[in-house]
Amino acid sequence: MITRRADRAVRCSLGAITALWLSVAATVPAGDSDAQARDLAQCAAYFYNAAKTKPMAEYETLFSAGEQSFNRAAHVLGRDTVERVMGDAAAEMTATIGNDWQNYARVEARFDRRCNALLSTNSK
Repeated sequence: MITRRADRAVRCSLGAITALWLSVAATVPAGDSDAQARDLAQCAAYFYNAAKTKPMAEYETLFSAGEQSFNRAAHVLGRDTVERVMGDAAAEMTATIGNDWQNYARVEARFDRRCNALLSTNSK
């Protein structure tokens, strides 16, 4: 019974994530510069990692911010470059917290305000 519930929950979550991705992909603004797109790629890594550290109530908001950041950056730089920049940023974040997620406030202090401001910038 628990397995059936877990399976159903996973399928529902995947459906919601797919719908969210499709809605975000359709609203990607144009006009970000290369430098801004690289910052957005780093912010995507930040938001995805932040989603892992927060309560479930905040997960969707943070995951959505990661998707928006990724899509805007990929629109300018291409998917491969964004994934590479995100990987570098994630490695830097892991080093910053000393591989201990309880220290994630160090990463938040560096990225949160900048990434939220950058994401809220209407670049059309």
